[in-house]
Amino acid sequence: MPKIKAGDVAYSRDIEARKKADGLVGVLLSEDAPALGPALNKAIVRKQDIRIVPLSATIYLLCYLDRSNIGNAKILNEDTGNDLLQEADMTNYQYTIALMVFLIAYALFEVPANYCLKKFRPSRWIAFLMFSWGACTIGLGGTHSFAAVTVVRTLLGIFEAGLFPGLVYYMTFWYRTEERSIRVAIILASATLAGAFGGAIAYGVGHMNGDGGLSAWRWLFIIEGIPSCLSALLVFFLLPDYPETAHWLSQDEKEFAIQRLATEGSHGSGKSLTWAEAKETLMDWRLYGHYAVYFGISAPFSSLSLFTPSITSGLGYSDLRAQLMTVPPYAVAYVVTIYASWSADHFNARALHSTIFSTIGACGFLASAVLPADAYLHRYGCLIVATSGAFACIPPLLGWLSSNMRTTASAGLAIALNISWGAPGQIVGIWIYKADEKAKGYPTGHWTNAALLLNRRSLRAGSFAVQTFVKRWSSTEASASAAEEVRSARNYCADLLRKYDAPSYTLLAFVPPTSQSAYLAIRAFNIEIARIPDTVSTPQVGALRYQFWKDNITKALQGIPSKHPVPLLLAAAADSLDDRSKGTAKFSKTWFIRVTSTREQYMNNNPYISLSALESYAENTYSTLLYLSLQSLPMASVTADHVASHIGKAAGISAVLRGLPLLAFPSPANHHSNNVGLDNAIANQRTRSQQGVVNVPLDVMAEAGVKEEDVLRQGAEAPGLRDAVFTVATRASDHLITARTMLQNLRKGDDVGHEFEHAQEVEHSYQEAVSSKAVNQQLTDIERAFGLFMPAVSTSLWLDRLQSVDFDIFNPKLRKREWKLPWKAYLANKRKQF
Repeated sequence: MPKIKAGDVAYSRDIEARKKADGLVGVLLSEDAPALGPALNKAIVRKQDIRIVPLSATIYLLCYLDRSNIGNAKILNEDTGNDLLQEADMTNYQYTIALMVFLIAYALFEVPANYCLKKFRPSRWIAFLMFSWGACTIGLGGTHSFAAVTVVRTLLGIFEAGLFPGLVYYMTFWYRTEERSIRVAIILASATLAGAFGGAIAYGVGHMNGDGGLSAWRWLFIIEGIPSCLSALLVFFLLPDYPETAHWLSQDEKEFAIQRLATEGSHGSGKSLTWAEAKETLMDWRLYGHYAVYFGISAPFSSLSLFTPSITSGLGYSDLRAQLMTVPPYAVAYVVTIYASWSADHFNARALHSTIFSTIGACGFLASAVLPADAYLHRYGCLIVATSGAFACIPPLLGWLSSNMRTTASAGLAIALNISWGAPGQIVGIWIYKADEKAKGYPTGHWTNAALLLNRRSLRAGSFAVQTFVKRWSSTEASASAAEEVRSARNYCADLLRKYDAPSYTLLAFVPPTSQSAYLAIRAFNIEIARIPDTVSTPQVGALRYQFWKDNITKALQGIPSKHPVPLLLAAAADSLDDRSKGTAKFSKTWFIRVTSTREQYMNNNPYISLSALESYAENTYSTLLYLSLQSLPMASVTADHVASHIGKAAGISAVLRGLPLLAFPSPANHHSNNVGLDNAIANQRTRSQQGVVNVPLDVMAEAGVKEEDVLRQGAEAPGLRDAVFTVATRASDHLITARTMLQNLRKGDDVGHEFEHAQEVEHSYQEAVSSKAVNQQLTDIERAFGLFMPAVSTSLWLDRLQSVDFDIFNPKLRKREWKLPWKAYLANKRKQF
């Protein structure tokens, strides 16, 4: 059979055609793709904003119009005796009761409503709420008594309860922590627009008094309720639920949108709230400090929403002109709220911004309280300042809360509880502006709002003082919580090994106990990045996923891990290593990046040009994983690294051979063994969408006369294939023999017999003397680390089995569970021989 050149082997795929077909961005993978991240992120966020933010803001605007229009109805056409109070035969006290029952219902139904949002999907649940509160608003236009107004306002509170906490929770499904405050602000600021529009609409509707036999305040409820009912249908069809189900995102964009929220967002596919999560959220005392702060800022928010028409009426403006003069304070507050929230997100200082603007609001109320009752113009300016500060301090506070919750379900509960705690504050707000103080300028209301906003600062300072005071006695609880996180992360990593890399899970028993967490984290990290090609559809998204892991590993080693279990466990292992070594030993970030970059290089099953290239791949993956495991002991030994290099190369080369049949031919669905190594299990899944790859080095294929097309047609019977497999397997076996020989030489008192080719790399630079004493120390190091060299046993067993089937790489026996591994590894570890 004639020899073929490496370039003649039909190995690589038509990547160019796929690149042109990709609709994500018109740039290519590898070195260009990581730079694509910011641009792609910006493009995705822009698409989300167009679909989500205007619609959400409009929904809340309609909600707030329907909630606060009762304040306009109270004084609309009161000069002619056609206002709400006179026609429904209500007193000011009864009016306040009608406002209060709304807030009680609102507080009681916020938490269950947020649960329903996740249970029934946002589009369906919000559309239902919207239609219901719109119908209630229309119903208010037909009330004739205090009892009827109270009942309908109670129903309105029930249906509106789920909207605002639901929208804040909804944002966590789409946006990162630093992106939420500005968007929550835009939504909340629509309440200020509702105040502005509400006054303008009331001014216009006031001229309809008597039309159709109805008073203007009845027309106001009807006209403002109808849009909510009609818009509910649009919301049902247009509001997107989750990134993973958005039809207007391509598959690539969906994957990117999901990935960018992997550690700091809620997930549509996330589990429902468990009792353990609920208990943890309910028992977190720090959240109650947050709830208390929200209580303080809710009273001004409520009182301004419902009494601004009354306040302006007390500033010398009467009837319809009082309605019109409510517009400027809300218009200014809208701009200030948006700016404050943008700044809070931009500088990542949400607590600071909330404190500053609550102080500004308090100053506005204080000035209004101390100014003479007839200083109308000055007090009107103070009303604008107070309204701006009172509204602008809320969005950063809500963004601060949602960004500090760890799970989808607990975030929903905490947000709902937070806003529920605001309801008692809103109840306070409806009682403080007394009708009999109109001539005095409502001093009680202004003083109370100023005190509550300043109390927000006191609570913030008090919270810090309490945290400092209880830090010592609460350290046990905090440590228990952190330990629980680490246990959960450890279980996640162990499950990952059990599913995808059973030999490594079996060999965990031989790893020194102090290094087991690091071992699990390192091996789980390898699985996560090895699985990336299975979870993405394009190289561009794959490159972004690899960059995600590089960033997460960097943060974990800096002690600020993300919420993902693997970085969490790695950070805990790094802390343990630092404590045990008294700060002298650390994990090498360079090695983690090397593994990631090498996996990324071969993400598309690019061919190994030569056997040396395959060895380099194994060195940069499997050998490097062993180097990292050795660091966890800690171990600083060139000789130990040298042994690990040979064992890792043998394991890596064998792993590539194991994956050959599964990359060449797809396996039946759900039919694979997870006990023959990581690359085999991964390849088994990958081939369902990527077929026709033969990953034998090209120079070996050329020398053995193997053609890829023959392998894909004839499988094990392809001419020269067994010879090629023999050549590659022999190289793996040679590395194991070399490692054994090194160990034998050390036990004889000799040196290892050859130089370590990577000894000059910075990561392998240790202080070791070449002497008889140093040789003894080298042997001691090898034996201390012996449990980490057990992959030599699993690799040797598989190579023996390959030889027993005459190097038929397609033989089913090669994919069976290696039942000998546990006791073979036990004997090897006991005898310190592999």
